[in-house]
Amino acid sequence: MNTEQKLFGSYLRLSVKQRIYHLMRNYHYRDRYVECYRQYIEGMIADIRAYECRPKDDIGVRIMSGDNNSDATARLAEDAVKISNVFITGHIGESLIKDKEERRVATLAVMEWMTIRDDYAALNRALMMLRPEDNELIMDFLNKKKSYYDIADEGMLTYNAAKKKLQRIRRKVVKLTEHDFERHNKNL
Repeated sequence: MNTEQKLFGSYLRLSVKQRIYHLMRNYHYRDRYVECYRQYIEGMIADIRAYECRPKDDIGVRIMSGDNNSDATARLAEDAVKISNVFITGHIGESLIKDKEERRVATLAVMEWMTIRDDYAALNRALMMLRPEDNELIMDFLNKKKSYYDIADEGMLTYNAAKKKLQRIRRKVVKLTEHDFERHNKNL
């Protein structure tokens, strides 16, 4: 099994509850996480595409002679549009990646990215359904603005009481998010 096969699909293999806790642990850098993952996949697809588009006897040396012009810039622009569309449709056609195994791995990566993006949206909906005071508390904690100690100090609670309060809120978020995941999976 190559590295990409190990990397891609690991999130999809998690249970619903594990996925929710994973998202909450990484909530403080969710936008960067999702965007960097997308950029990694875009780069991977572009590299596969560049490799597949070169002639088989090409050794990588470029010498321009005569009037033979190739519009590499146009091809790169077309590829960028095709790759961008992959993240909208979720489909990678044979015209983009010819090799069946490479296409399967890239499709798995895109599906995983779309799932992570959708799961973060579901988590955000669940967080918005909390009581305002619970929402504020958990958001500060998830965004790493406050620790258990900070919450205990502000609420005049013991460390263990603050920890239990946050665990109760997280369980509520998990329950609300699980419901959203189940509803979403039925619509697929």
